[in-house]
Amino acid sequence: MKNTTEKMNKSLSALEFDQKFESNEDIVEFLDLENAIVSLRIKLPFTMHKKLESISQKEDKNVNELILEILNSNPQISQKS
Repeated sequence: MKNTTEKMNKSLSALEFDQKFESNEDIVEFLDLENAIVSLRIKLPFTMHKKLESISQKEDKNVNELILEILNSNPQISQKS
């Protein structure tokens, strides 16, 4: 996979991007996947959810920020690795 700098040098107008997308052409080379954000829905036990809410309130963060902090502190899954 090409690095982000190489990808960023390739550019398309919004119209060209839409046309490629609509005609099912590969657009991956125009995307910055290293910085992409995805939405994830998980099922947690009620007590764990309440604990996360409690901690996040004490630390003046939202639950999402707290979970990201916890995940980033794990070297196996951290963005820093």
